[in-house]
Amino acid sequence: MKTFTFILMILMTVATTLNAQIPNNGFENWETTGNCMIPTGWYCPNNFADTSGSYFAVTRSADHYPPPVGNYSIRLENNVSLLPSWQGIGMAWSGDSLGLDNPAFPITGHPISLCGYYKFIPQNNDTMDIHIVLYKNGIDIAMGNFISFAPASDWTPFNIPISDYTDADSARIMMIAAYIDKEHSGVQGNSVLYVDNLSFDTLITTMHLASSELPSKFYLAQNYPNPFNPVTIIRYSLPNDVGRNGIPTYMVTLTVYNLLGQEVAILVNEKREAGRYEVGFDASSLSSGVYFYRVVAGDPSTISGQSFISTKKFVLLK
Repeated sequence: MKTFTFILMILMTVATTLNAQIPNNGFENWETTGNCMIPTGWYCPNNFADTSGSYFAVTRSADHYPPPVGNYSIRLENNVSLLPSWQGIGMAWSGDSLGLDNPAFPITGHPISLCGYYKFIPQNNDTMDIHIVLYKNGIDIAMGNFISFAPASDWTPFNIPISDYTDADSARIMMIAAYIDKEHSGVQGNSVLYVDNLSFDTLITTMHLASSELPSKFYLAQNYPNPFNPVTIIRYSLPNDVGRNGIPTYMVTLTVYNLLGQEVAILVNEKREAGRYEVGFDASSLSSGVYFYRVVAGDPSTISGQSFISTKKFVLLK
């Protein structure tokens, strides 16, 4: 059995030691360069206005995710009318916004994956790409890729495993609304890619609520997306107990089982205060099939001795 680390980040404290290393990871900060805006800490070689002054390959979008975290995302759009030049490709990578002199950003620790959220609206079979490269003394020593041609009209989590490595001192992240190599014919349409809230190892998900906003009952939602491959989000709520002083604490377990009832992952196994929570589940090591997730929560110290057990089915489709 492999125990998966639960993924829970509190609003306003999402900048953990690892995630704070990614420059402008939520794309909240933008700066003016020439006649356009670019995300601070990112390089957009194709960000320019065409002869009409109306087109930019990379723009700031108010469509962002998760809703309580930040206000903006990055939007990358191809423009086939400007091809074959690079200016027609929606792309951006981390590094010096003034050029390629510093394409990588320093890191410490040992991240094993790059996480975040994306939306992709492809045209003419375009294939999007998000990838990360790790470096040691200027030499690339590990990488990870997320390449997809499937439409994703709703915000969808992703988790990109990084290949095995011993040590790294810097990283570079690149995003492109098309994927170009010997097996792909390049940009085919005016495809659009949105990306938001990049992080290392754990998804940035939920927020902390004031006591007046706490839920009044237990709830386990259907995961999203479903079917999924390989990452999905599970939401659950723990109620406030208005009959006692202070916010109640519950012992919570969130477990995943296969069709035989065998435990395959433990996502949460600790005490949680009343509130709304989101947990990311990465099933990349599991085979396709039907699974179940079950939450058990209880606190005999509450006035009503509230307890809760609920199970839902979800489908991993690779």
